[in-house]
Amino acid sequence: MLKYNDIAILYRMSSASRVIEQAFNAAKIKCRIIGGTPFFNRAEVQDVLSYVRLLVNEYDFTAFKRAIAVPKRGIGDKTIQKIDEFVREYPGGPISIREGLEKIDESDLSASVKKKLKSFSDYLAQLEIAMTEIDPKTLINKICTDIDVVNYLQTNSDYKKNWEERILNVQELVNVAAEYSNIEELITQASLYSMEEDEDNKIDAVNMLTM
Repeated sequence: MLKYNDIAILYRMSSASRVIEQAFNAAKIKCRIIGGTPFFNRAEVQDVLSYVRLLVNEYDFTAFKRAIAVPKRGIGDKTIQKIDEFVREYPGGPISIREGLEKIDESDLSASVKKKLKSFSDYLAQLEIAMTEIDPKTLINKICTDIDVVNYLQTNSDYKKNWEERILNVQELVNVAAEYSNIEELITQASLYSMEEDEDNKIDAVNMLTM
């Protein structure tokens, strides 16, 4: 009998995998990306989504660490650690990262760092308002424009070798957002469609790869 593992789906660009992944997930059929990463696990997609993840869950410190570095704002690992300690050890009990950013003046961070964090916090507040006024596609597109995602991908040392392909993935994310009526649904589905990497190839799954 034919197994899923005996089947391969070939496509030209990695950005095309998202629609196929979604179809397989809807049909409850396992699939694996050969030599690649599931669409919603791709770094550039996670970079953009980190902003909306932080809007949806103000306690998502992982999303904060990603968003604050997209683009780079001069906030290093030591500062991130101090912010983590600040919100966890806040008098009266732990507070969310969003609340911590609003109360950052109470921390012992330098004035220059506080200014950068306040600016970031103000931008999140603007996005939060926008989230109630515009559709998910427009919101994602706004974030991409605000952070100048093209320049970010071109200049990021980890991304610039294949930035054109990564741009296509970001553009596909904008298209994906158009399929949802609210941003919470998009975030939920992004989590569901992300399949854990199958390093041992023991799972019977359809193989997906670029030509």
